Amino acid sequence: MDIFTKKKSNTDVIMLAVICIILIIIGIINLYSVTTPRGIENQYYYNQIIWAIFGIILCVFIITVDYKKLEVFTYPFYIMCILSLIAVFLFGKTAMGAKRWINLGVFQ
Repeated sequence: MDIFTKKKSNTDVIMLAVICIILIIIGIINLYSVTTPRGIENQYYYNQIIWAIFGIILCVFIITVDYKKLEVFTYPFYIMCILSLIAVFLFGKTAMGAKRWINLGVFQ
């Protein structure tokens, strides 16, 4: 199954990428300008850069995938989501009056 073959479309991918990168840069500059003068460590600034790079890589992957060939995964994904909701209902931790998450050790 070759999911990386996609038909040509009228979408200008370069312009879309440039707009996304400009928005990411503006967001990082805003975050840096908010955290730096107050003496706050730039931990948030670096986390934002890491997540921005991850987001760009994920966008490139999603653009190259033919979504119509991923249709075979819809029912297993749907079942997994329903089971996850049931697991939170049965085993979730209660915080502020609502069951919010499952403690998996490494992840919450």
